[in-house]
Amino acid sequence: LLITRNASKYKIKTHKGAQKRWIKNGSGTFKRGPSARNHGNAGWTQNLLAKKDRKVKAGTNGRHINRLK
Repeated sequence: LLITRNASKYKIKTHKGAQKRWIKNGSGTFKRGPSARNHGNAGWTQNLLAKKDRKVKAGTNGRHINRLK
């Protein structure tokens, strides 16, 4: 006997760590900080490090984006 629950009754809460990493724009799209900037950056040029500091636009499709809305 398999018992399933109706998941649509319950609110799916946003993970607080993910909520702090994503920024919602006025148009409804999301931006996040790029990866690979926390440590091990010796030897990189200043131009490449500056590019890694910019925000990255998220894709418009995907379940994780819809859950952040």
